[in-house]
Amino acid sequence: MKRIIKVSITSIYLMLCTTMLGQVGVTISNMNYISGTPISNCGNIDFDINSTVRIQFTTSLTKQSTQTVGISNLYIYTVGSSGVRVERSNVIVQPVSFNTNYSSSFDITIPAVDFNTTGGTLFAVFKTNSGNEYQTTCNYTITKTQQPVFNLSPISTTLDCGSAAAKTFTVTNQYNSPGILSYQWTYPGWSGTVNTSMSSVTLTPTSSTTLPGNVTVTPYLNGVAQPTKTSTVVRSAFASSATISGSSAVCSSSTYTMSGLLAGQSVTSWTVSNPSKATLSTTSGTSTTVTKTGSGSITLTATITNSCNQTVTKSIDLQLGIVNVPGAISGPASVATGALVNYSIANVPGATSYIWYLPYPYDTYTNFDYSGQNWQKRTNYSSSSSIQVFTGLGGNQGQVQVMAVNACGISGASRLSVTHGGGGGGIPRTANPDAGIKIYPNPATDYFTVELINQEIDTNSDIRAIIYDTNGTELKNVKIISSTTTFETFDLKAGMYIVEINIDGYKESYKIYVE
Repeated sequence: MKRIIKVSITSIYLMLCTTMLGQVGVTISNMNYISGTPISNCGNIDFDINSTVRIQFTTSLTKQSTQTVGISNLYIYTVGSSGVRVERSNVIVQPVSFNTNYSSSFDITIPAVDFNTTGGTLFAVFKTNSGNEYQTTCNYTITKTQQPVFNLSPISTTLDCGSAAAKTFTVTNQYNSPGILSYQWTYPGWSGTVNTSMSSVTLTPTSSTTLPGNVTVTPYLNGVAQPTKTSTVVRSAFASSATISGSSAVCSSSTYTMSGLLAGQSVTSWTVSNPSKATLSTTSGTSTTVTKTGSGSITLTATITNSCNQTVTKSIDLQLGIVNVPGAISGPASVATGALVNYSIANVPGATSYIWYLPYPYDTYTNFDYSGQNWQKRTNYSSSSSIQVFTGLGGNQGQVQVMAVNACGISGASRLSVTHGGGGGGIPRTANPDAGIKIYPNPATDYFTVELINQEIDTNSDIRAIIYDTNGTELKNVKIISSTTTFETFDLKAGMYIVEINIDGYKESYKIYVE
């Protein structure tokens, strides 16, 4: 047992000796800043607030003379905010130069941007040709002071015209950088209590109509000027709710007036878009008179200026004289007899209404008379740029005409010649006693009934009753599922309506009156 113990101790001793003989010592010494200021052994490298730091030092290696390392490298590394070691310098170590001792001088510059305020470390690593690494056991720490950052709020200031309201401007020390602080303010066109110890000032514009200058501040930290900060001062955009009133047509001359101006606002000019067609006279601030010298369309523009010399324009489009003849009429040139037909034109600039004429003779009714022989238009629906007409049962041919109207008169006519015999329009047919459909009572008060006589109704049938007003607007669309269906009329205005019965595509139309 004792011999076994002795052998074990001897083995451990030999292993320890072998390990010691295989070690390479790596040390850094004589470190100092480029200024010559020394850095204590295993001490701290301090950026302070500088963007770089330059250091000089010596790195030494030691080993046993019996230890062979071959061609090797000596590296200088730092570890910063990335957590990864970054090579700063290296030298190749030749075996002939490294028997038991070796040293090399280094001069390196390190950027502060590689480190955050938590700092980092600097160390040396000796790497043999076989890949073994030996690092300094005593590393140098790296620290830096956050560069001071100052902000001014607000970064921009908007002032309304006519306002002299006070505004507050405040400097903040973003990173609470320590030291003695002072502030140099500039504030042209402002007044207020300001001194170099104030990080926040309240200023008032010296004029409500003249825009003051930008507010700037230069912070000083321990007597060192920091970047100047600026709050840009701008005027609020100028808008006006004023309007130009007057006729949209100038027959010979017409006066126009600006209304709704606020205090401090005035009309500083009136202009027309085409002086060869109209002239301005008796202009007196808020009003002007336009005199017609030509025909066509122009724009009258007024410029409004406020007390801060800001401007905005207001305009009105005018028609000089009678409006132009309408363009081509859209609608069928060949119509079905007894049909409802739609005609229309593009809106005419400056027109306030339109006059429609139909093939002679024609009638004008409040509601269409579907038994009438002549063409018909309705009293309340004949002055717009589109119209629905009844072609009558007499087959009269002729011209559909339309004229545009404004305050100066009536334009020439746009014409469309029309004939009967075509398929233009839809047919509102009267009741046929033999058709197997009854609608009663007629006139209706609160309801009417649609009765289908001898009409088989099954699940495959598609039978509908559709109610239209005399404009052709669909009001109700109801699927009929029994031979007798009642429709309420309390929600319909008094007048005539068209009831279309659609039986699997076959259509019959009927008139019904609601009282």
